[in-house]
Amino acid sequence: MQRFKINQDGSYSFYTFELNQKFNKDIWLENSGQFTKDGNDEFYEFYNVDGTPDVAKITEASGVIADAEAKQAKLDALAVLTITTSNGNKFDANDVARQDMLSAIDASATLGLTEQAWKMSDNSWVTITLAELKEASALAIQAKGAILSGV
Repeated sequence: MQRFKINQDGSYSFYTFELNQKFNKDIWLENSGQFTKDGNDEFYEFYNVDGTPDVAKITEASGVIADAEAKQAKLDALAVLTITTSNGNKFDANDVARQDMLSAIDASATLGLTEQAWKMSDNSWVTITLAELKEASALAIQAKGAILSGV
């Protein structure tokens, strides 16, 4: 099993061992190189006095790390999100792009525009219709929802 300790700077060090293996500080030091000998490490919180892993605390902490990693993966995916419309145009669909689409749709309706130039995800400029922009906006919102919901 892989377990970890929280370093003083907030980062994590991982160590692999069998669940029933007694913890050995020297092995940890040799494998991670990050175990300090001053006794200020939070690592001890995850082990019983006899050096065996406290499974409940490790499981809880592992869940916190997994949740944080999953959240960061979603944020990373949202930052580079793109969608492709039925016309084959590929749009950026990150937060800024989605807001720009909604603003452009609103402005087009106010001004009576039916077409406009739009910068695609490959940085080329294409003249698109208001209908395609609405499609792109809807697809972008759906794609964001799929990422956030894990679908």
